[in-house]
Amino acid sequence: MRLQKAARLASLAAYVNMTVAAVFVVAALINGVDIGIRGLPAALTLMLLASLYWVQRRHERTEGDERLANTAGAMMILSVGGLAGGLVCLLGQTFALPFIDPILHRADSALGVDLESVIRGVLRIPGFALFLASAYLSSFPIIFTTILILPWIGRGERAWELCFAFNLCLLAAAIASAIIPAVGSFDYLPIPSAMQKLLPAGAGTYYLRDLYALRTTHRFIIDPTKLQGVAVFPSFHAMLGLMTAAAWRDVRSVRLPMSIWQGVVILSAIPIGGHYLVDLLAGSLCWAFVYFLWRFVLDREWLREGQLPLADTR
Repeated sequence: MRLQKAARLASLAAYVNMTVAAVFVVAALINGVDIGIRGLPAALTLMLLASLYWVQRRHERTEGDERLANTAGAMMILSVGGLAGGLVCLLGQTFALPFIDPILHRADSALGVDLESVIRGVLRIPGFALFLASAYLSSFPIIFTTILILPWIGRGERAWELCFAFNLCLLAAAIASAIIPAVGSFDYLPIPSAMQKLLPAGAGTYYLRDLYALRTTHRFIIDPTKLQGVAVFPSFHAMLGLMTAAAWRDVRSVRLPMSIWQGVVILSAIPIGGHYLVDLLAGSLCWAFVYFLWRFVLDREWLREGQLPLADTR
């Protein structure tokens, strides 16, 4: 029963994500953006999601494998959330609201943080920047791998918790990037080009081309394979690191190394992701709120079986 409640709660988060994405599509259309869709990628994505849903429904029956049902369902919910959140993030940039970087930079300064000095410190350690880049790029592969593994080791509830946190945290980051957008420290300060050349290619700047293009475009093509993030504040990588570490907290052999690695992921968001320190702090607070919301709602008896339409594991 508790696992079923967890699945429905994660499904609700995905439903909210999709609803907000639909609202952003309508808002962009009203704002004069011509929206199209790339047919083949969209069709293949729908086929993949439909396949996951079929596997889930097939194996949630009495004779099915509950582990496979939870794995397929969680993968579907995670994918739906990623697609919806990515769409919100990109469409939100077409509104071209003023950047809040001056506020973020002042907040960092008030905390006594000099980002240029932080990056210089990273560059003083041979190979450290490449190591941080590897950590930064590992976030999404690890989170999908986590979803694949947890139900098979008796941690299905943790998989659904991860789906819930992923959906709501991504939604918060995407909405914030639309309403209070930021360009990031590498472009705003700016970080000296001589330092940037010593960092891995694209460090701190990989999203800038898309960000500026979106703010001036009048045509947006929805391509499920290219819904890359351009959000700066709050840091979604900080949220990813915390939610992934939390998902492994019950597995003794994994929780310590995973927590350490995710700490490196969060640290990498400054020199590789182009974030301010305050981005990381805000992202951490956002995840904490979502986590306690999950614990509060999951323990409530009024979340009734069959209430929500997605990922029903009856």
